[in-house]
Amino acid sequence: MSDRAVTIEEQAERIARRVEALGWSSVPAPVNDGARRTVEKRRLLKAIEENAKAQGREPRFLLPAKG
Repeated sequence: MSDRAVTIEEQAERIARRVEALGWSSVPAPVNDGARRTVEKRRLLKAIEENAKAQGREPRFLLPAKG
């Protein structure tokens, strides 16, 4: 390995090449179930969800199902 600094753009290109080589459509990421979210964060996400729905679209995230 080199001690040379890697830019964000270079790292993004490396990741994109690796994802393509592996045949993935995207980089897998763990799903956050939201179990440890603060009350404030839950309120914020709910407000974002309601605002998106008022604009006739879905939010870019999914709130965990209550159960």
